[in-house]
Amino acid sequence: MYDVLVSGDFKTNITLRSGDTIFIHPINFEVAVTGGVNHEAIFEVLPGENLSDLIRFAGNFSQDYYGYGSIHVRRVDLKSSKILNVPMTQLNQFILSPRDSVTVPAFKNDLDELKKVKIEGRVARPGEYFIEEGDTIKSLVERAGGYLPDAYLYGAALYRKNALEQEKLYAQLRYSDTINHIISSLGKPNININPSVLEFLSEEIRSNQFTGRVIINLYNSLSSANKSDDLALLEGDRIHIPSMQKVVHILGDFGNPINATFDPELSLDGYIKLAGGLKESAVQDIIIIDPDGKTHLYKKSLFNLRSNIDIYPGSIIYAQRNVGDLSGVMYASAVAPIISSLAISLASLNSISD
Repeated sequence: MYDVLVSGDFKTNITLRSGDTIFIHPINFEVAVTGGVNHEAIFEVLPGENLSDLIRFAGNFSQDYYGYGSIHVRRVDLKSSKILNVPMTQLNQFILSPRDSVTVPAFKNDLDELKKVKIEGRVARPGEYFIEEGDTIKSLVERAGGYLPDAYLYGAALYRKNALEQEKLYAQLRYSDTINHIISSLGKPNININPSVLEFLSEEIRSNQFTGRVIINLYNSLSSANKSDDLALLEGDRIHIPSMQKVVHILGDFGNPINATFDPELSLDGYIKLAGGLKESAVQDIIIIDPDGKTHLYKKSLFNLRSNIDIYPGSIIYAQRNVGDLSGVMYASAVAPIISSLAISLASLNSISD
């Protein structure tokens, strides 16, 4: 049957007739073959068959055996166990014995995983690109045909997998710290924890959306001769280059939150007046998110004292609402993490996408 199974030779095929008898002889002995062959298995060895025959049964050597010059045979008898190193030139002369097992040495290369990134928005050829070690944002933009005239480089965003995981981990740790603080406060005098506090915090953590945005300066990456300004790409990176949208977003606890046309002559205080000013319920700290994702915190009392508060096309001006004390939980411990989470979420918004 090995002629059929190994060589596909059906010459010995005999037509059966009524009354024929088929007798299957008991097995002689078996030898296992593993390693650099095409079919690892346990094969029967008949009298007179040698190691070369066994390799043929196993589909001959695989490409993983290339470069080796010998085969290892483990031989076990009633007295000992030993490893025999059989050179390639002696395979035809090596007679196998019961309890033998054959290991064909092999080495397989780890295949280089293809790494892929995506570039979207205002480039000549947006889409997915394969990258190699050392490819950078600049080289990717060049392969994509360069950016278009209306591209807003300052608003470009890089989204990265490991940054996303870090955001999720930080949110989990922050939530755990807050819960631990609440639990530790239960034994203190005059502390009363309202169940609504836990519901509020649980809802806050569930509502978080994470993007994995990494702040980049695409203008410097493309124009600077300093390679340190050009970030190396990683598998799964996604780059979005938006078009210029001359809008400033004024959101939160204002009299009339609006999306205002960008005016280079307007100060931060001027934009706040456009939105009807701050409500009495607003915290006096204003969060400003630049188009590249950087976040700044300014106190209302310092607006008129500072003239270098920059507002750009696509900036977000956000006023927080003062939620007050939370039923006996210290404001700084319970509310501050929520506010910081909100700032991170706002920074990840693509406020200037098409």
